[in-house]
Amino acid sequence: MQKINYLSDNYFYLAGPVNQATGGAVGTDPVSCVLRLYNERRQMRTAAFETRLVAAASSAENSVSLPKMDPLVLAVGDSLRFINSKSFSKTLAITGITPGTFSDVYALSAVMADDFEAGSRVELSFQASGGSYFMFELEPKFEVGETITPQHGATHQTGLVEQKREIEFTQSDGTSPATKSIDHPNYWAVKSGTPTSSACYPNTVIRVQLGGDVAMASFGSFPAANAVGGDPTWGFRGLVSSTHPDIVLGQDVRAEVDYDGGVNSKLTISSRAKVLEDFS
Repeated sequence: MQKINYLSDNYFYLAGPVNQATGGAVGTDPVSCVLRLYNERRQMRTAAFETRLVAAASSAENSVSLPKMDPLVLAVGDSLRFINSKSFSKTLAITGITPGTFSDVYALSAVMADDFEAGSRVELSFQASGGSYFMFELEPKFEVGETITPQHGATHQTGLVEQKREIEFTQSDGTSPATKSIDHPNYWAVKSGTPTSSACYPNTVIRVQLGGDVAMASFGSFPAANAVGGDPTWGFRGLVSSTHPDIVLGQDVRAEVDYDGGVNSKLTISSRAKVLEDFS
């Protein structure tokens, strides 16, 4: 584990990066090479979100009624998996949402293909790109105004938390006032100010980023031949300033270096660090 000296300037290094395809040193002028710091103790995974049918749906129907949600966390393009009492399942995409007085009607990409009873489970398979909400089973560790980063595989994207609240589910049989759905799982919703650029699946890791991206510059002499991976005399380095606003004494930090040299030349390296005072 690395040490970050509190109230000091700290350099982070990508030492001797080698292109595994060619065996040679990477270029000194990549598309980007940045350092990102995350709060290691405040990352969370999105929930395996589920709800239930308000009314039965026959095999020939291509729409269903679901509880009203406040906030409405589902959107057109999201994929839902329906499961009935016979354990038959059908996965369909949402093509439209029509708000109702007692429940909301979701148009689907195809017919149900089997009968589904009222109360049948409905699981979220994935959220389509362009969504803004992330759902959690426990109260999120994020606060309004903080920068969060969903880890969509190779896609890096940040957004400010605009809203955090528990989701309210209400429904009715259409003959009485809407009431809170009973025996329904509880979820929290976090709204990001930046719509996602790729699909988001359950158990996606959401992290709190400490400050913005830190640009890393090349240093040393990059060898033209016989490059040795990990050579500390050349590579890239980035400075985390002593005045970094989000570095706190005792903090556990994940440091992530992201090098993008173009097609077939990308590298991401992570390490852990602890913020400590220097008594030397």
